[in-house]
Amino acid sequence: MAGCGVRRPGTLGGEWARVAIARGLVRRRGLVVLDEPTAAIDPVTEVELCPRMLEMGAGSTAIVVSHRLGVAPYSDRVLVPDQGRIVEDGSHDELLAQGGLYARLWNAQASWYTDRPVQAGSP
Repeated sequence: MAGCGVRRPGTLGGEWARVAIARGLVRRRGLVVLDEPTAAIDPVTEVELCPRMLEMGAGSTAIVVSHRLGVAPYSDRVLVPDQGRIVEDGSHDELLAQGGLYARLWNAQASWYTDRPVQAGSP
């Protein structure tokens, strides 16, 4: 998605992000790399977009790089880097059950929206 970070006249950052994601996924490539795809999108749109984004990418390998973990429950596999190394690898539920770095990061983000930690099985 070359030019994804380029602002177009008359579009807001979130609008351009949605267009760039759709363009990248509609082209049906074998590999799609999405770097912080929801960074400029509001939380409501992110919740609506993540499942659709993954449906559109069906049949392709999608690598999603994100600090916002909302897309992780929809992913087949989550790799957790720390200090330049992959320290955890598994599904969202598996990583929550392990109680490691991913679980700490997930619960830290979840704490902004709830007063209790989120358990495995809760997207």
